[in-house]
Amino acid sequence: MCWESAQCITFGGLNTIKNNDIGVQISFGGVGVFTAGTTIIEGNSTAGVEVTSHSHARFDGQSKVRNNGSTTEPLRAGIWVDGTSQVYMQGGNEVTGNIGPGIVADINSTLDVTDATISGNTEEGIRLRRMSIAEIQGATATAGNSGGPLTCDATSLVISRLIGRGGKCSNTEVPPGPKPRTASALGMAPYAEAMMEQARRMAELSKGPK
Repeated sequence: MCWESAQCITFGGLNTIKNNDIGVQISFGGVGVFTAGTTIIEGNSTAGVEVTSHSHARFDGQSKVRNNGSTTEPLRAGIWVDGTSQVYMQGGNEVTGNIGPGIVADINSTLDVTDATISGNTEEGIRLRRMSIAEIQGATATAGNSGGPLTCDATSLVISRLIGRGGKCSNTEVPPGPKPRTASALGMAPYAEAMMEQARRMAELSKGPK
């Protein structure tokens, strides 16, 4: 649990978070960074990762959010984002095999997804509701979800060259061209650089004698 401006970082080697109600809960201004190494978040009954109440999560490749959710849980998802919160995802992250949508963004929240695999989920790959926005680019793959690649309500917006106009998300914009991907795109710059530097220091310390 990363609450009230707490910063939580995973790095190095293999990290596994499994068989809880919620795998990682980031709330009330918390920040989570899933960085170097592989983090597997699986078998959690509500959501693998929950990001709520003005919070941020950053996935820098190699995270696997899989096989989370329950048919009896209304907030089921691989990743649940709401309450003006933000998720930035770049690199070879996977959101797969979850009961429910792969990712839900609700209540004025934002997704920025590049080069991820979001597939094999029992509902949509991505669901946008109540003034939420998703920017999906790079080699992101959203095929193979039972509810289709993406849905959104009339108040939400998807920005992508990968998701066609119309269909289950009528509010779709095609960006004019590629743009640099930076943490500042989601207002995460005040957090991201400090957290990455802390992760590097911790990694160096872990190499020393036990």
